[in-house]
Amino acid sequence: MGAAYWGYYAQEGEADLATPRTRFKELLTNDTLNRIIENWHSGKTAIRDPILRSRVLVWHNVLTAAKVEMDPEIFELRNKLESWLAKTDDVSSIPSQEEMDSVMLRLMELRNARSKSLGYDNFAELVLDVSGIGADWFHEFVNTIDKATAEPYAELLEEIKKEKGKSEIEARDIGKLFGLYYVTNQGASISEDKIDSLIKATIEGIGVEYDDLSVEIVEQDLPGGVGGQALAIRIPEEFKVVVTDELSFFDRMHEIGHGAQYTFTAIGHPILEGYEWCLGSDC
Repeated sequence: MGAAYWGYYAQEGEADLATPRTRFKELLTNDTLNRIIENWHSGKTAIRDPILRSRVLVWHNVLTAAKVEMDPEIFELRNKLESWLAKTDDVSSIPSQEEMDSVMLRLMELRNARSKSLGYDNFAELVLDVSGIGADWFHEFVNTIDKATAEPYAELLEEIKKEKGKSEIEARDIGKLFGLYYVTNQGASISEDKIDSLIKATIEGIGVEYDDLSVEIVEQDLPGGVGGQALAIRIPEEFKVVVTDELSFFDRMHEIGHGAQYTFTAIGHPILEGYEWCLGSDC
């Protein structure tokens, strides 16, 4: 799957996404695999080996997510949407925004319905659970942030209303706030001709020999909304990054950080060692 997505984003060779996706679906919906993992998971408290218990929990989470994402109708809609959103050359084959919105809404409805059949309130809470975060922790965290920021945020919106002479705040106003308080505070602008040398100096400054870091970086036009993709082809020895040419130093460092994380995975019994990369929403 990682190699297929590399071909897809980096536009190197044929990007056959259908074959690995189908193979993932066949694996993750296999009745025997699901039955074995369910049996182990039901007795997880009796498993003394922490590594084995962790593997059972990870597999159970993967298969729980697969019960939603590998549902035939959901699987088809996801693939259809991605193919539409990824088209950059033949825009004539892309449906209208109204049709895309309708398909996205249908996908959300199906995911929520399937998640509820598994005992979750909605798809978002299923994702939080299988990712190890948990809905309760997430809601408590959000409420904590909201309580600390709601009052000053409301005051800021009132200031904007007065400055702009508006009675209501619009979406474009929020977009400008994002640009003002986040984008402009990312750091100093760095010229393109200095980015590569600064990346190397930064990596080596934290004690990593940049030339020994098995990360390949390629610039390419990417689908709308995608600035960069970090792909672990084989963990930990092969990692690739594809970025748009205008991606900033800070965002490139973000993608390379993923590569460093995968490359230097060094725990005693890494569950992921040797496994191929797979979509986070599936796993």
